[in-house]
Amino acid sequence: MVLTSLLVLSMAEEELDEGILQQKMAENGMDPQTSQVFKPPKMTDEERGSRHMPKYLRCAGCVAIAHQFELEYKSALKSVKAKKRLSLVDQIDVAETVCKKKMNEYGLKEHEGKKLLSGPGLAAADIPGMMEGGGKWEARMTTLCLEIIEEFEEEGVYDIYSEVGDGSFASGLCSSLCESEDEIASLKPPKSESKSEKTEL
Repeated sequence: MVLTSLLVLSMAEEELDEGILQQKMAENGMDPQTSQVFKPPKMTDEERGSRHMPKYLRCAGCVAIAHQFELEYKSALKSVKAKKRLSLVDQIDVAETVCKKKMNEYGLKEHEGKKLLSGPGLAAADIPGMMEGGGKWEARMTTLCLEIIEEFEEEGVYDIYSEVGDGSFASGLCSSLCESEDEIASLKPPKSESKSEKTEL
C-alpha cells in the first residue's frame, strides 16, 4: 500500500515557487513522488480586489444561493400547515437569512488548472484542494444574493420555488446567469448526495 503525504501551503501565491515547494517538502520529510501539495489558487486582479462576483463564477454563485434558499424554505415550511404558503414576512426573513448569514462558507478553489467556486450545494466542495474563502468572497456572494432579490423580489423567488420545487429551482432562479441547463447540472453535487441530503432533512 502506498501512503500519500499531504502538504497544505497557505503562503501568498507569489511566494510559492518550485524551490520553496521542494524546501517545504524536504522539511516535512515528504517524497515528491507520493506527496500531494495543495496551494491557494492564483487570482487575477478582479478576483483579488473587486467586491463583485467575477462573471465566469456568477452562475455557480447563483446555484449555491439557490441551494441555501431551498434549505431555508424547507425549514420554514415545517411550521406551516400542509398546502399553505409562507407569509410574505417569512419570505423576507428567509431572504435575509440566506443573503446575510449563509454566504460565509464559499470561496475559490483551483482544480486541474480551472478555478471553481466551492461551498455547500456545489460539486466543487467535494474536490480536494485549498479554498481561498471568507473576506471578499463572502461579500461577493452577499452582493450577488442581493442582486437576485432585487431582480425577483422576495415573493418572486419564493414563487419560483413553489412552482418548480427543489429539483428545478436553480434552473428557474439562475437562467439569466447560466448558459444552459447542462451548466447548472454540472455545478451541483451528484444526485445521490442530494437524495441523502433530502432524507436527512
